[in-house]
Amino acid sequence: MQNTLIDELQPYEMMRFYRTRAGLTQEAIAIALSKSQMYVSRLERGQKIPDEKEISIIEKKLNAAIWSRKGKEN
Repeated sequence: MQNTLIDELQPYEMMRFYRTRAGLTQEAIAIALSKSQMYVSRLERGQKIPDEKEISIIEKKLNAAIWSRKGKEN
């Protein structure tokens, strides 16, 4: 299988990529998670790691397998 540039990104970088591609703000993700915008900012900088429930919400909201795909590749 051929790797693309998106495959080389860390999950937190992928989150930001897919969020901006979807036209969503950090605030929109924060509302879905019942968290603050600052929390989402920290997720996107790799300073926080989401739990399983948050991963599920984020991936559904962004329509992208971010952490799930990374886990399957390792």
